[in-house]
Amino acid sequence: MEKPIQLAALLHDIGKFWQRAGESGMHQYLSKKFIEDILQPPEGIDKKLLSTLVLRHHDRQDLPVDLRVSGLPKYSIERTLARIVSEADNISAGMDREYDEEGEAEHPLLPIFLDVKLKRNKKTSDNRYYNPVHLGLDGMFSEIGDFSEEELKRTHFELWKNFEKEAALVQSHDYNSFLNNLYFLLRKYTSFVLSAGYRTKPDISLFDHLKTTAAIANCLYKFVMEENVAVEDRTQESKRYLLIEGDLSGIQDFISQVATPEEARKRTSRRLRGRSFWLNLLMDAVATKIIDELDLPEMNILWNTGGHFLIITPNLEWVKERIEILRSEINKRLFEDYDGKLFIAISTLQCSAKDLKNFWEMKERLTRETNRLKRQKFIEILSEDLKFFEPKGENTPIKSHCVVCGACNKNGDTGLCELCKRHEDLGRELAKADYLVRGLNLPEELSFKFKIFEIKIFEISYFLLTEDKLDAFLSGMQRERIVVYRLNNTNFLDRSSKYPDVSFGFKFIGNTVPLDEEENVLPFEQIAEMSKGAAKLGILKADLDNLGKIFAEGLEKEVQSISRIHTLSSMLELFFAGYLNKICERHYVFYGLCDECKDKKRRKIEIKDDKEEMPFIYYEIDEEKVCQNCELPSPEGAGSSLC
Repeated sequence: MEKPIQLAALLHDIGKFWQRAGESGMHQYLSKKFIEDILQPPEGIDKKLLSTLVLRHHDRQDLPVDLRVSGLPKYSIERTLARIVSEADNISAGMDREYDEEGEAEHPLLPIFLDVKLKRNKKTSDNRYYNPVHLGLDGMFSEIGDFSEEELKRTHFELWKNFEKEAALVQSHDYNSFLNNLYFLLRKYTSFVLSAGYRTKPDISLFDHLKTTAAIANCLYKFVMEENVAVEDRTQESKRYLLIEGDLSGIQDFISQVATPEEARKRTSRRLRGRSFWLNLLMDAVATKIIDELDLPEMNILWNTGGHFLIITPNLEWVKERIEILRSEINKRLFEDYDGKLFIAISTLQCSAKDLKNFWEMKERLTRETNRLKRQKFIEILSEDLKFFEPKGENTPIKSHCVVCGACNKNGDTGLCELCKRHEDLGRELAKADYLVRGLNLPEELSFKFKIFEIKIFEISYFLLTEDKLDAFLSGMQRERIVVYRLNNTNFLDRSSKYPDVSFGFKFIGNTVPLDEEENVLPFEQIAEMSKGAAKLGILKADLDNLGKIFAEGLEKEVQSISRIHTLSSMLELFFAGYLNKICERHYVFYGLCDECKDKKRRKIEIKDDKEEMPFIYYEIDEEKVCQNCELPSPEGAGSSLC
């Protein structure tokens, strides 16, 4: 019965999206209609039960009996499951709702940032909205004025029709692939659709509400079934949920460590990019390992960004015991492989439904515990086995140490160690990659077999692939546990009919870099040559002031629901991981211009690397625009982003 719970919680309010598009009827009926007429789940999923759960996910007295949870027969499995979805819905919204808004949206989704006020007397204008479009880098953060009712209906109608068309592509014999693809499709189409206003500002996206409801329902179902308790039994007071926070320590030192700066200058841009992305993969691997061990879907990772993740799980004894074991195993590996330079503080906090409704207070308590663990790095290793802290190593010639990180090359080689070489390769491949593939416990030597780049962290493999190599790879991986993420592009289902049992999704990453004609990343030395005046680099470092304070104090207590906090986190991630690419792409140098555009050049730049026989030639254009073909970014045209 776990599968119907997951799907029902994820789709319980999909009818609201349909309402925004102009369809008449209560959202419960429309959610039921979507499941019956559009959804195509794998064989074995009881659509009748699924329809019942979305139809009866409220229990308000103002509703007809055939729409209430309590209208189902007592002690029936349907009533128990419907109660789980209803409870998860209320917890996600942060309140016990007495009513639910119906009908078309009167205005689009308000930005969550309008609720952020560190000074309570500061007034904020409310006339800025998110354009109700699908998630993507183009038009993601359009600032617009008021919509007419007719414009809103038309925009939502077009969005719904596209969603409906792609929903038909979500078909799989494998349930996990089906759930994953549906989850990402909802993220694509409902991230800028209003959930509901309730008694607070309408600033929660439908996706954030659906995701957090499904995550909570997963936990509640597992707890109720394994503990054999009634859903109604002290729901508010009992600690049925467990929050798991992971925080990576040592990020800046790891990224910027350089033993001999002068010798380590070459390919620094690749190495910094590779190290930074490798840390993202490390946190992804740890979070993936945790949910895999606990048999939870990706939606139970509430967020994983900036060296920090938060996961919600059922509060069961075996779960807590497993987390303790994983915490020790993970940090042992980090200590052995990276000499204590990296450490992940993993803390847990038991929560009740009442606690989760005041979500940020719980998050603050959890963070205090995480910070305590960061001050006691590797304490679990010290208490278990003192050998990890015994002196190790031997006298070795200085030349055998890596010129970048200072680690000893075990084989006595000079220059870079294997890890630094891998980081350079990762930085190079990331700039060209169209897809990131993640797989658990895959066969060895796949990278050699398919001639693709691979990074392995713990038992999890990551592959970076270009468009032309994906089909050959997928053809040989049909029976393996993999997820294919399209990078910076949300059109992720184009191969789903060809590979119906593969999980597809998308990720946003900052990988906009200047490339040469062969699509190789330009090193810092060559970028500096393009400077006006002295051949030096300019560095812009951006930091979000008061980020911790914004999360702790920026939202008033009555609006600190789990859905709203998730919306705030996801919107920040979308900007820094995704939309910054669009900002960077506005700045170009050009190469290989047509003859007409060459006449417009302000200066011609020739850059020659020590190993290159012929120089790379770039052009800087004055204020006049180049022609339509030349202004296209590589590889279709001649431009390459300078950022």
